[in-house]
Amino acid sequence: MTVKKKSCKNIKKKTKQDTSLTPPDNEIVLKKPNEPQKLFCQYYIFGIKVGRKIKWRFNGTYCYGKAYELKMTKKNILICAVGSSRLLRDEKVKVYMQELLEEAGLTNEVADTVLLDLMKHPSSWKARRDGLKEYNKVKGRITRKTEHSVADPLDKLLREIRDNK
Repeated sequence: MTVKKKSCKNIKKKTKQDTSLTPPDNEIVLKKPNEPQKLFCQYYIFGIKVGRKIKWRFNGTYCYGKAYELKMTKKNILICAVGSSRLLRDEKVKVYMQELLEEAGLTNEVADTVLLDLMKHPSSWKARRDGLKEYNKVKGRITRKTEHSVADPLDKLLREIRDNK
């Protein structure tokens, strides 16, 4: 079997790229989200006002449908669920959501302060206990311990033999 070599006449030579427009390696430049993505972020964090109530906060499916102006049919609900999942993993959307939270004054320090107030709440032991549980979960102070045991089939057989004697 013989292998034919392809001619190299049509191959273009690599040219040096203009590096004046590219950012340095240590700097990541993210594009800004488009308008429907921004609306999705706002609806997801702050909810959708329906009448006098705010609904669907942190419900990606309905927020996606509202942002992209889709009617909620069975087919569109599936499309919205997939689309919202994709948007929530998108880096530029995550950055924009973080900016919205910071503009609203919701930072880690504020959350810690509210959690501390909840833990010190003198009138409700349930709220205090729940606050302590959440604090320990967030800080990783207490982990749930689970034990797993696998019975050796040979040990089980030997126990059965001893019990039958």
